Amino acid sequence: MKIARSSVLNVLTPGLILALLLFTAVTSKTFAQTAPKATQQSTESAIQEVSLAGTEREVTATTTSGSLALVTGTFTEFSLPQGTTPQLMVSGPDGTIYYAQGGSNQIGQISTSAVGSTLTVKQFSIPTANSFPVGMVVAPDGTLWFAEQNAHQIGRLDPKTGEISEFKTPTPNSGPVGITVGPDNNIWFTEAFANKIGKLNPEKPEEMEEFTIPTPVSAPLYITSGPDG
Repeated sequence: MKIARSSVLNVLTPGLILALLLFTAVTSKTFAQTAPKATQQSTESAIQEVSLAGTEREVTATTTSGSLALVTGTFTEFSLPQGTTPQLMVSGPDGTIYYAQGGSNQIGQISTSAVGSTLTVKQFSIPTANSFPVGMVVAPDGTLWFAEQNAHQIGRLDPKTGEISEFKTPTPNSGPVGITVGPDNNIWFTEAFANKIGKLNPEKPEEMEEFTIPTPVSAPLYITSGPDG
């Protein structure tokens, strides 16, 4: 099955049954593969600030809490430049919001002080061209980790310095999409094209471990940790 890379939504082709994959860190070592060291490159990212204009709309919703009632609110949409192709978003512990711009190959950052109908957004350019960032997660130390679907890499952004480090997955053409932090503080990510789950230690990110999913062509997309770790 060929997975289109313009958007992860194209993965869900007709006839493909969407299954929920429950993956635990105690998976049998039968499927674990100790991968060779990943290659790494670190570059200070080009940073630019842009202003996004918002459009406010009044919306009405129905609530059935206690009794049927109508509630109103204001919905604000902020326009991004054409071709940015926004993907997933994540918030840090300080309230800072990050989002991936697959089309423009950038990471956007919205500060906690952003209010009103205009946003000032800081954009970090990813060194590898056309990497198509998708999933992202904020680690306990405040660094942002993200999956580069087309570049087959895991990226790390230090928001304080703007430095971006990129680590190639051991399996070529792996197509990482989803990414999360486990209770062990390791970074876990999906490899949609390779049919694997990857893991890296933030202290030694060049040393990755991959777990092959038994069902062929399962195309894992997103990932999170369960309550038991």
